[in-house]
Amino acid sequence: MLPGRGGEGSEQFQLLGKALAAAGYSAIAVNPRGVGLSRGPLDSLTLHDYARDLAAVQDALGSAAHVVGRALGNRIARCFAADYPGKVKSLILMAAGGLIPPGAPRARKNTRTPVPRLHHWREAGIAQEQAAQSTPLDEWWHGGQAPMLVLQGLQDHIAVPENGRRLAREFPKRVRLREIENAGHLMLFEYPEIVIPEVLAFLEAIEQVSLSD
Repeated sequence: MLPGRGGEGSEQFQLLGKALAAAGYSAIAVNPRGVGLSRGPLDSLTLHDYARDLAAVQDALGSAAHVVGRALGNRIARCFAADYPGKVKSLILMAAGGLIPPGAPRARKNTRTPVPRLHHWREAGIAQEQAAQSTPLDEWWHGGQAPMLVLQGLQDHIAVPENGRRLAREFPKRVRLREIENAGHLMLFEYPEIVIPEVLAFLEAIEQVSLSD
């Protein structure tokens, strides 16, 4: 599970991680370089460098995994799937941007679930953003060949909904798009009762297909 820009995985995926563990999965939140206790050079990086870091984690695990990417973490997830297709069972993307630029804030009702204050590592966030800008879109946008669940908030003005729709149109055979009304960029905190069941249902479907092959 890869967090958004400059954020900590254990914070951003606390709710989802507990739900995955309860369902029998091993839920592993990975901090990118410069976040928490994760270390590494932050200069002149591309998304491929972050993908290489994740590959090292995956080598320690020893088997292919489902990869969750939130916000900027979804770009790293897709680059990882493009560079190391044999290590990825599926991709789950939350607030997936990258093609259509951010827009103006969208009016919406108050969310029902309070969004917690999250820690942010500024230098790490800057490095991640620069890496995303330095990596050509066609090297990661497609996300390899893995099945993909795209969860998109309809009021997300940072990763605007058209990004998810473009993925669904370009790769209809392997992309499932779920749009969430009134959700913004932090949909996992705003609507966990929608997001988490979608993730679990998708994983169950992928695992069933794997067992039947």
